[in-house]
Amino acid sequence: MKILLDNCVDRRLAKSLAGHEVRHTSRVGLSDASNGNLLIAAANMGFDVLLTVDQQIRYQHKLEALPISVLELNTRDSLLAALEALAPYFEQALTATTTSRFVSLDKDGKIIRHVDV
Repeated sequence: MKILLDNCVDRRLAKSLAGHEVRHTSRVGLSDASNGNLLIAAANMGFDVLLTVDQQIRYQHKLEALPISVLELNTRDSLLAALEALAPYFEQALTATTTSRFVSLDKDGKIIRHVDV
């Protein structure tokens, strides 16, 4: 799976996503893109999933119209340790993005599918 880490996600999280092609927005020239433009550009670049901690995306966009799937990590903060604590749930959450356009993974590992494709 080709995964784009949002600007608000520590790029070191890529190590917790072994087996996937992972890039950070800063490495693909999208660090200054607004969410709407970021989603479109990421889809055009062939990414399957945008991984973010930005909890506003679900309110800023029509989720059923998103050009790629979004995996939201809903943690107490965006520090690397909090994000890495979710690593055991990443594969299951990423699998959920193949059938749901927006998936939220909470701090306890619970996966919530918001919009089915």
